[in-house]
Amino acid sequence: MFGVCNTEALAKIMEQKRISIQDMCNALNINKSTYYRKLQEHGRGFTVEEIQKISNTLELSADQKLSIFFTETVA
Repeated sequence: MFGVCNTEALAKIMEQKRISIQDMCNALNINKSTYYRKLQEHGRGFTVEEIQKISNTLELSADQKLSIFFTETVA
């Protein structure tokens, strides 16, 4: 399935770039509970606009965007 967020990779990059969860919530204009809910859904709840804001906030390369937001899972 495409569109599943690699939450571990996202958290790792946020840590490397010293972006806190609160910083990310501020960038997305959402509260922490909403952010955590979206992560628990493996990122399925993030809109295209939110993915773009996350990408911009973290200054992600095209490859990083693909590896975080467009991962493929096999059941």
